Amino acid sequence: MTKLLAVWGVLAAIFCVTAARGADQRSAVWEKNKLAIVRIKVTGRNPQGEAVPARYGVGVVVRSRGEIITAAQMIGQDSEWNQIPSGLDRQIEISGLDTFRIIKPLGNASARLIPSLNVAILTITAEGLSTARVAEYAPDELATFVTIAWEPQNSIPEAVSTDGVPTDRGRDGDVLTVRFPAIDGYFGAGVFDAESNLVGIVYKRRDASRLLAVPSYLFNQFLSPDGSAGRRAGDTVLTAFLNVKFSTPTSDSPDAMLKSFNLNVTNEENQPVFLDPSLRCLGTDLSKESTLEPLMVRFKSNEVTRISSKDTASIVFEYSDTSPVVLKGAAEARRFWTVDGSKTVPQFSCIYAYTVGGKLRLGATAPALFVRHVVP
Repeated sequence: MTKLLAVWGVLAAIFCVTAARGADQRSAVWEKNKLAIVRIKVTGRNPQGEAVPARYGVGVVVRSRGEIITAAQMIGQDSEWNQIPSGLDRQIEISGLDTFRIIKPLGNASARLIPSLNVAILTITAEGLSTARVAEYAPDELATFVTIAWEPQNSIPEAVSTDGVPTDRGRDGDVLTVRFPAIDGYFGAGVFDAESNLVGIVYKRRDASRLLAVPSYLFNQFLSPDGSAGRRAGDTVLTAFLNVKFSTPTSDSPDAMLKSFNLNVTNEENQPVFLDPSLRCLGTDLSKESTLEPLMVRFKSNEVTRISSKDTASIVFEYSDTSPVVLKGAAEARRFWTVDGSKTVPQFSCIYAYTVGGKLRLGATAPALFVRHVVP
């Protein structure tokens, strides 16, 4: 009997230590990210002109200038909403907490869907927002995480300790699976690791006790750079697109083709980086203007470019005729980087690869400068 009581005492002690560690992790993640969590309310009308029941979910601010990541299901496909002259009959209202834990409106957002990843990138007009640090690595799927959800009826978000469990990759693909109680407000919820880094965004409930999350390293490349979000060693910042050029029309080719552009790249780290000679830029399908499914337009430079520490390089990228979309002049460029032929895509970006310290990294260019120069 004495031995049995001793065993129970040891088990109780282990349980208490584990529970304490979980509470500490939950508290640390909450304190570091509470101001980066936002509540999302989506309203509007369907193609029949009927009011759609309000959708409530959550998102995570990942860029201080107002970039938010959430689940694509929160926003819905364009075909789910009524088309009006100004675009879609859909309103995306964003609110968050102030330092006193009082809800405050942050404004209405525009949206860019990444359907292949089941996430959406929202943009509001803002400066200096608190942000979550986005992980660039695949987390240990069996680790203990903290998921921050926001139930519609609650005045503040809720941080919940969640255990990672094995993912059925044959069924669900390359996602993160976590145990989570049956509460609302989980669409778009951020999943954070022990270092308080955002490692995933919840997009689906697998069953009554499990949620599926898109790993952050998959969508990180679609986010725009933001120095105030905190850089990792080796990060580079592409500061501008300059001198966009189109070919001269001829009798054989009467249309001016997108030819090239110069790209300024600033390396803000303390070691050289090597920029890959290929660049892929995102846009919308010209033949299906109602969709936001991204297409890649390819550009190439002559060789790998070495950029010294604290130095800036100007690189010429030529338009590649292997691209799936042919852009003929500024008018075609405007169409390719617009939604429904009217609204300029605010989060256009190009994906680039570079090597620093022997490690290959991915990044994305700043979108606004490109739109300013190419689509005046």
